This record gives sequence, C-alpha cells and structure tokens, in this order.
Amino acid sequence: MRSATSCTSAALGGGSAWNTSVYASHAYALALTELEATKSMSRKGDCYDNSVAESFFATIKRELIDPLEYATRRSAIESIGDYIDSFYNPCRRHSSNDYTSPIEREMKFFSASNEGVRA
Repeated sequence: MRSATSCTSAALGGGSAWNTSVYASHAYALALTELEATKSMSRKGDCYDNSVAESFFATIKRELIDPLEYATRRSAIESIGDYIDSFYNPCRRHSSNDYTSPIEREMKFFSASNEGVRA
C-alpha cells in the first residue's frame, strides 16, 4: 500500500480517502492514519460499496480471461498486467467516466486542479 500511495498522496496533497471494511486489519488502519488518509467504511447492506470493483472484475473476465487459456499463473499475471497498463487504463472508455479512459479523466482532473492553483 505504501508504494501505491506514495505518488497518490503527494499528488493529492495527503488526505486521500481509502475505502475499508469493518474487517480491515489494525495494521492497515494504522497505515492509513500515518498517511493522513480518511478511513471510509460503508454501512451494512450497502449494495453499491463494491460495484466499481465488481464491474472491473466482470469486464476483465469477459474481455480477457474467459477467451484465453493460461499455461501458468505467471503468464496470467503478466497478461492481466499488460491488459490493465496497455489497454484498460489508457484506452478503454468507461461509462462512469463520461466515456473517457481513466487516464484521460485523470488528466482532465489534474488540469482543472492546476488551473485553480494558477488563478
């Protein structure tokens, strides 16, 4: 988690929100506190809590995993990593992002954020 947040925390100036569950470990909660991240826990029965993650996993399964057979676990890991880095994030359009790719959406966000800083 530290390597994933080192860039994010610096880019967002700390105070990032991380969704956790009531089952999150004490060490994880402590790490979030050290990173000055807000712990976000959903209420019991919140059916939208994991909808984005579930949609992602359904998409990657449908578009990549189901059509292929992997000889080894390593080849599956490499294929999925390539799919995410080379297609899913930079190219694939997402309805939740106004039909832009995640990278396009992020660039627009940071561009707008920087405009506000310059003003």
